[in-house]
Amino acid sequence: MRSINYSQLDANIAELVRALNAFPGIETIGSCGGHENPTEIQRSLGEWFVTFKVLHTQGGWRSLEYIAGVPLLDPHRTSLTVHTSQPGYATGRALFFSLQGWNFADPIRTTNYLNRVREQAI
Repeated sequence: MRSINYSQLDANIAELVRALNAFPGIETIGSCGGHENPTEIQRSLGEWFVTFKVLHTQGGWRSLEYIAGVPLLDPHRTSLTVHTSQPGYATGRALFFSLQGWNFADPIRTTNYLNRVREQAI
């Protein structure tokens, strides 16, 4: 697992990134907490995302089951999205996921939920 300098992340989602990385088999690969003047790859204020991959282990897939409950907290302002980097290839490395919030969904509420349920995933 790679080392992350959490102080370099957008402050409003640094703890969310830390909470996701604490799950067995989960590794974050990108994030944005929203910006007043976003660039092409950034989100606007009031929006955020954390992208992650799931290791092909029992712990990784079990963790994903708990993470998948996040949108139930605020279904009109949060989602879990599946992405693929290599459509049509069965390499086992093409899927990755992102948790997303918009309309000022609270990333701290999401972090608190993940910290509570992580104990069940371990």
